[in-house]
Amino acid sequence: MEYTEELLGKVSDIVARVVRPNAEQMKSPAAPRTLTGTGNVAGSGNVVLVMGAAASEVPLGDEARATLDDLVNEVAFHESIKRGKPYRAASVWLATRRALDLPVRPAAGEHGRIERYLRGWLARVAAVEPNAEAGHDEKWRKRRVARILSTCKQLDRTRQLEQLLATRYGATVLIELRDGELDEVFRAVSTWV
Repeated sequence: MEYTEELLGKVSDIVARVVRPNAEQMKSPAAPRTLTGTGNVAGSGNVVLVMGAAASEVPLGDEARATLDDLVNEVAFHESIKRGKPYRAASVWLATRRALDLPVRPAAGEHGRIERYLRGWLARVAAVEPNAEAGHDEKWRKRRVARILSTCKQLDRTRQLEQLLATRYGATVLIELRDGELDEVFRAVSTWV
């Protein structure tokens, strides 16, 4: 997209009214101005005008948005049950955007990251077992998960852990596992050398 001389003249007039030119700027001849493309910046001194918006990535498509909305609604449902009061889907979206540092309209490239986060959240909320064994509370689970992850990172076997979770348990993250399955993975990882 090419900007016309008329638009550039208007921008120059606005900048001239806002910024007082110093003596050096008054003496120098005006350079020819042409702007093309998107995301252009025109400025003088401490005033900068952004002209056009740089579209770095394509926004989420309808299908991707629908799958994420389904996950968000499911998380909101389980959070409402856990808390004993209504938890809205908008609150889930807000918490997700804050946690992942996302803009209001996320790009299509962020879909996988958002989905992984929401699945992890869903696993944390929905996988609470009412008849957990003694000692198998949230702190126990967190310690197990942390120990498994640190061991795999130490041994550089995170890919092997992902394969184990996918093939044996059909899970993508450790928090999706039940207590017994988490204990099995812990014992398996502790034997790796």
